[in-house]
Amino acid sequence: ALPKITARYHPSGGGADFYVVGFEELISKDETIHRVETHRLDAVMVHKSDGGVYLRSRPGHRLDSIRFVNHELNEQPDFKDVMRDTGKQIRGQCIWGYINGINNPPEEAKAVIQVISTLTKGEHVWSLANDKKWFLSLGNVGDVCFQKLDLSTEVAKFAVLFFRFLFEVSDNDPSHPPVIIFAHSQGAIISSVALRSLTQQERQRIRIFTFGGGSFIFPDEAHPESHNYISIGDFVPRFVVGGDLALLAIRRFEGNKRGLSDNQIIEDLVDEDIENNLATTDHRAISAYRESRRNHYKSEFRKISNTTVLDDERQGMWEHSISNPCYQKKIAELTDRYRDKKTL
Repeated sequence: ALPKITARYHPSGGGADFYVVGFEELISKDETIHRVETHRLDAVMVHKSDGGVYLRSRPGHRLDSIRFVNHELNEQPDFKDVMRDTGKQIRGQCIWGYINGINNPPEEAKAVIQVISTLTKGEHVWSLANDKKWFLSLGNVGDVCFQKLDLSTEVAKFAVLFFRFLFEVSDNDPSHPPVIIFAHSQGAIISSVALRSLTQQERQRIRIFTFGGGSFIFPDEAHPESHNYISIGDFVPRFVVGGDLALLAIRRFEGNKRGLSDNQIIEDLVDEDIENNLATTDHRAISAYRESRRNHYKSEFRKISNTTVLDDERQGMWEHSISNPCYQKKIAELTDRYRDKKTL
């Protein structure tokens, strides 16, 4: 159960070795030896004839080899280097922010914040840059996998700083305008992970509106006006959002269009579950199962109470881009709403 040595950093030009313990802790060789001797690290100490000590991991535990050149060190960007902005800061304006999604080139991300600035008559808009891109966007895909496991990646940690920076901008304005975030695709996942690192008071200060998000911002996770929007033709939320919540939101949307209430839709869902999953005619078993499934769907419907399916101005069956008309129309509506001071 003790942590193990994962990798060794050995500078090619000479100098002291460092060891990676677990997955992210980098410690000196002296500290590594001390932890082994005090039974806080599982490793093998090999005493050499010259009096030196060689460290290796236990047999059966692979020690990775990490190779990079010196100029690749210390390349983690500063926070100021992962932000973009456009427009002019106007006293009393809403504090607008944007987080782009996966495989979104910088040019497209800049174009989106320019659109938001134009909709707000040239107001200042800040953007968190999410530009990581390796071959076939595998860098983004890897980040998404970690973020869906609620693990904070570099961009998610920067998102926490980004939110707090926007809070500071709001605090410096005498009218303390609201902080409003538009998040697309992976941007919604990043926002969801970052929210967990904010205090309850901070979370209630931020209004997040997601579009085609890979995660939903649930009620009570942020300001009560936060909302999720998905196009009915956008397949990404159907596959990425956990617990089939996007599919459930679409099912509720279609039922409401037929004039059904949420309770009626839930009863239809329960009937389908009984027919598909229950192989008994026992009345008590059916009744207990019905109540269990009814409670389940009521709980799931509460999670999507701030989710809206958009079905207007459809262009096809793959509408994931933030530039899709239904998403652009909703962003225009939101910017108009919040620029009207009577709504704040």
